[in-house]
This record gives sequence, C-alpha cells and structure tokens, in this order.
Amino acid sequence: MEISWTDHDGNYLSGRIEANVQPFVEALGLDDAADFFLNFGGSMIYVGKRGPNANNAVLRILGEEVVRKLGDCFGDLGWMRIPLATKFMVRYLTSQGRSMREITRILRITDVTARKYRRSDQYLRDATLNSKEYFERAKVDLA
Repeated sequence: MEISWTDHDGNYLSGRIEANVQPFVEALGLDDAADFFLNFGGSMIYVGKRGPNANNAVLRILGEEVVRKLGDCFGDLGWMRIPLATKFMVRYLTSQGRSMREITRILRITDVTARKYRRSDQYLRDATLNSKEYFERAKVDLA
C-alpha cells in the first residue's frame, strides 16, 4: 500500500505506508486513519468487539463508525498502543496540500525531520546505497 504526493517542483512522488500503520489505514481509510493518528497516536486505547462505553474517547472524537471498524479489524484485542505514525502523517498532510510550516506545527516536529520523511522511498534507498559505497571506498583508501 502506498501514498502519493508532489514535491515543490510538481514532481510526483510515492512511498510505502509502514507495516505498523497499514492495518489502521486498511480498516479506516486514509482520511479517518490520519484523524485517528492525530488524536490518539502514542496513547493506549481499548479495542474490543463488545462496543464502547459512553466515555470512550475514540467514540466521542471520531464517532461510532470508526470504533466499529477498529473492532472489526482488531477483534477483542484489549488495550493497544497506537503508533505515532509520523512518517505517514507527514506524507499524508503533504498529499493534502499542507505547507511545511503547517505540517511541523501540527505534528510538533522539526522541518529537518519533515523534509526527510517527505522524500520518496526510492530517494532514501539510493542515498543509503551511495553512502555504503562511499564508506567502502574510504576503507580501501585507508588500507
């Protein structure tokens, strides 16, 4: 599963949705998953089939349909920790046309982190390969 966005030059970029985030995106869809992560990322919530009680925060903020979808997806899991999903959120907000300033304020991260997460997966793979080659050449030069 991938998410797509454009960079400041209008080039089309895409990247994989991380494995720890993917079940939420599949169950809720992109928009509801993004709302869910903004409100509950990093916290513990109770997920069960028997339905939420009246003071359930997910029910109050996101509605009964989201609670039902989580229950259908995860079953009677009990308490679970919700990932922060920062990389997903940076890419999602970028695909929604949000500016870098807005993204960093909403997610409370630095612009350096946001720029790194906005890069395509292919760019990150290429940068890793280039750095490995550089260090391999440095080892040979030192020997």
